[in-house]
Amino acid sequence: MKGLKRLENCAQRGDGLFAMTPQFNVEPMFPIAFGIFALIMFILMIVVMSLGATWLRAFVSGARVTFMELIALKLRAIPVKTIVETRITLVKSGINVSVDDLSTHYLAGGNVNMVMQGLLKAKVNNIDLSFDQACALDLQDKYK
Repeated sequence: MKGLKRLENCAQRGDGLFAMTPQFNVEPMFPIAFGIFALIMFILMIVVMSLGATWLRAFVSGARVTFMELIALKLRAIPVKTIVETRITLVKSGINVSVDDLSTHYLAGGNVNMVMQGLLKAKVNNIDLSFDQACALDLQDKYK
């Protein structure tokens, strides 16, 4: 009890162990923190504005695409709308193809629209054609 009283007295006087505790002034850090927060929000707003409509089209159509996939496409200089529109068309027709598969074929020099049309025609004509086979046929013409 006596020790507790002594600590309280030291804290009130500002000496002892409590005198060594640094006092931080938080006010100068507020503009810096607000600036960092505003910069992050600005970058996020630009990303949402540039990719939001494309994401919304894919979301509404049932061909789910994540923002991270869209950002990755943008960073790899792949036409985002072409890939997403192709995915939407294929998913709507019952052919499930991932964004990664489409982007890989595009980066290999293939034409994703031609592959999409080939898959759709093969489905209409009851021909068993996988996405990989369609990509191989597309690239085979390119590298003859």
